[in-house]
Amino acid sequence: VDVREIMSRYYIDLIASVGFGVEIDSINNSSHEFRRMSIKVLEPTCKNILRLGSTIFMPKVKDWLGFKMIAQEVEDFMLNMVNSIAEEREKSGTIRKDIMQLLLQLRNTGSVSTKEDRWDVGMSTSAKMLSFEQITAQALVFFIAGYETSASTITFCLYELCRNPAIQRKVQQEIDDVIVNQSEPITYDHLTRLKYLESCIDETLRKYPVIAFLNRECTKDYRIPGTNKTIPKGTPIVISTLGLQRDPNLYPEPNRFNPERFSDLKSKIADKSHLSFGAGPHICIGQRLGKLQILLGLIAVLSKFDVQLAEASDGELKFNKRSIITCSEKPICMIVTERRSV
Repeated sequence: VDVREIMSRYYIDLIASVGFGVEIDSINNSSHEFRRMSIKVLEPTCKNILRLGSTIFMPKVKDWLGFKMIAQEVEDFMLNMVNSIAEEREKSGTIRKDIMQLLLQLRNTGSVSTKEDRWDVGMSTSAKMLSFEQITAQALVFFIAGYETSASTITFCLYELCRNPAIQRKVQQEIDDVIVNQSEPITYDHLTRLKYLESCIDETLRKYPVIAFLNRECTKDYRIPGTNKTIPKGTPIVISTLGLQRDPNLYPEPNRFNPERFSDLKSKIADKSHLSFGAGPHICIGQRLGKLQILLGLIAVLSKFDVQLAEASDGELKFNKRSIITCSEKPICMIVTERRSV
């Protein structure tokens, strides 16, 4: 099976449900409009590369040329969906514990509450705090960042577990030890006890950061140590996440998949050298949800199945240089077999 394709469908189903209360079942219905838009927004086309590149590196030129970061078709789809969901929930009083519910609360009341008795969207004021366009902008961020990033990470993690069967067996043993009765629901307590599996995810994010670079702005004049070079305040800065996280001075044997290096992350790894989710005030707001999604996906696969690389994928991995998200040039195909010990 093409693991990335399966995982992309799995996570778009999850994001559609958790974010918007929409059940799409793209595993069985790959032509669903939600799935089609998810492909369109991140496909490695020249237009998308130009949109992203101009937004990051030449924002003034982008504005002058009238470029948008998102295709108009995707923007219209999201705006129509947000309008439809808001209208239905405000009229019917439907309550669903998802991101849209919180955004509608904020629009109508100016605040959000996750208390059991305060999940209604609220209609206490006629002066709306957010427009539908502003809600749509927030929904788009969640939509774009929430699924393909997880799909990419879990694909690379499974790829490394295929190449390191001893690590795969160790992960499966930990899952068996923590989740003794697999017929019962998985709890948050279960997830917090899967330390080795979490280390595998951290090591995957180190070796295969979702985005190969971060863009920031220098907030004050900074002199580079040991030189007479100064970076002026306001200078756009691009940080090579991939280069930093494969620096042998920070990570010995950087090309080796070694989850043990994260067993004591705080004391052994230089501060701010692991930037898969960014750092500081602009750290990824979805970091916890993203990790939970990946943990649950790996548990679902590895608790029941063994995975190994298909012959076509058992070679040197090459990245797709045109893709916005870190992904392989060719599909990563795996042979999935039911675990005999389960």
